[in-house]
Amino acid sequence: MSKLETVQQSVLGLSNDELQAFETWFDVVKQDLWDAQFTEDVHAGRLDSLAAKAKADFQAGHFVGIK
Repeated sequence: MSKLETVQQSVLGLSNDELQAFETWFDVVKQDLWDAQFTEDVHAGRLDSLAAKAKADFQAGHFVGIK
């Protein structure tokens, strides 16, 4: 049985309270992983072209204003 299958079987065996606690914990894990990836991408310059495009669009008046 793979690690994934083991985790899946374990999750299926959780009570409702345990499942809710697991979901909360897993959401934090996913957020932390996303934050780490975003930080890595920023430091590596992977978002520079997107930022430059957004800035240019804004300066050219191509944006949606808040109503």
